[in-house]
Amino acid sequence: MKKSKRSKSIKKRQSINIKLSDVNTLSQIITNSKIVGKKATAISAVYASIAAISDTISTLPLNLYRLNDKKREIAHDHYLQKIIKFRPNDYLTSVSFLEAIIKNMLTYGNAFIYPIKKRDESIVRLEIIPPENITIFSYEKKPFYNYICDGAAIRLEMDELINIPYFSYDGITGLSPISACKNSLETANETDEYSKRFYKNGAFPSGVLEFPVELSDEAYERLKNSWQNAYSGINSYKTAILEAGAKYTPITIPNKDAQFIELKQFQITDIARIFNIPAHKIGDLTHATFSNIEQQELNYAIQTIRPIVTKIESSFNRWLLKDDEKERYYFKFNLNAMLRGDVKSRFESYMLGRNMGVYSVNEIRELEELNPIEGGDIYDKPLNSNLKLDGGKKDE
Repeated sequence: MKKSKRSKSIKKRQSINIKLSDVNTLSQIITNSKIVGKKATAISAVYASIAAISDTISTLPLNLYRLNDKKREIAHDHYLQKIIKFRPNDYLTSVSFLEAIIKNMLTYGNAFIYPIKKRDESIVRLEIIPPENITIFSYEKKPFYNYICDGAAIRLEMDELINIPYFSYDGITGLSPISACKNSLETANETDEYSKRFYKNGAFPSGVLEFPVELSDEAYERLKNSWQNAYSGINSYKTAILEAGAKYTPITIPNKDAQFIELKQFQITDIARIFNIPAHKIGDLTHATFSNIEQQELNYAIQTIRPIVTKIESSFNRWLLKDDEKERYYFKFNLNAMLRGDVKSRFESYMLGRNMGVYSVNEIRELEELNPIEGGDIYDKPLNSNLKLDGGKKDE
């Protein structure tokens, strides 16, 4: 039996010439900024925010579900489930695949995925396209993607790429937190630079050397260079030896100028706000307490994580499923793992669900990664209820 051939790689697509005036580049918004794309991750709070969100989402269970007589079950036999769950392409795991998607969304504003298909339109792998290589242009009032690959411009239709924007006004061109709030990030970057220069000089300001006689230009340059080499940087705390009646007068620094640490503290909070993430997720425990940390985790799941995963689910449903599958199949992240809480809260929740007939014993054991027991698939019937409860397929 002859195997169906895969479609041509994106690199083999026909190249076209495009006028630069027709191109709307995704990075144009932040071209004039020092804080562009991956450069922003040099700011520790930005790096921590992106890492926290991407690590959280990439480790959540993502499955393809099938609706069957008002019941849902994981479509283990569907090829897309195997691609999403185990092997998106030849070089990425499912976790690293999702991690790259989230980081592109947060860093560049868009994540682009190119599905490699067979002739029957079934997908065999998913390739991530670097957002910095994609531009968007219009031709005859219709938007297209322009992909720069090996120096050639390749035109792609809107339906040929999976586009997941983080924040967008038109649904196509995304805006990342980095580009939207570049002024705040530039301030944070300048504060880091000041801190670096301040401590490079031993946290001491400059001073004045006074001599009783006027120095020649040659003597002035020699003295300046020798003093800088001998008593700056790592040598800041060495004892200085003065000659020829020289006197050193330090320039004192006001206390308020040394308090830029307070500014850095504010910037951590500000960057956390930019990424819509609780400050304790990036190591700032200033306002975290035992009484509010659980509520903050819940807010993180609902306000930060859920909107992003919903965008991914919607895009996968739109572009990965065939038209005749869209009423029966859908992609879904399982956020329950984030909402389970500590042991006490977890088991109180299990008991409530068990008494209401929501969980069986084996479903609870599965959530705790325990083996099923005999007779554990029976559901308790709530008191004063006429519900008929039976077992069913469990979500993973």
